[in-house]
Amino acid sequence: YKFDRIINIANLKSHELAKFSFATKSLIGFMHPSQRYELHSNNLEGRVAEISLAVRPDISIIDARKIFIDGGPDTGVVEDANTIIVDTDILEADIAAYELLYKYKAENNVNDISQNPFDNIFFKHFIKINNLNI
Repeated sequence: YKFDRIINIANLKSHELAKFSFATKSLIGFMHPSQRYELHSNNLEGRVAEISLAVRPDISIIDARKIFIDGGPDTGVVEDANTIIVDTDILEADIAAYELLYKYKAENNVNDISQNPFDNIFFKHFIKINNLNI
């Protein structure tokens, strides 16, 4: 279990329970599979933010070439976004992913998230628990 760097690779997609799945949500893969079921039982958006307290990747790469704009995480409406998001700051990567997802949802009249990412429970909780001043 020795490592020099954590490279986080995620897909950009909508998620029926968590609203979306980006870089931070992909870190749930560090959890034991049996713990993931409990995570999804309630307050999933807030709980996903809490994984950032345990794991901080050195770089996050979000594959947004094809994205789910509705449904998800494994089936849904797909759009070609032809984008790759790369950032050393996981929050910045997730904000960029959110803005891209919002754009495609708005273009396709899928209006189930706010334009402002900071209206979302995930981002509010992430900022609060990480003591960020944004």
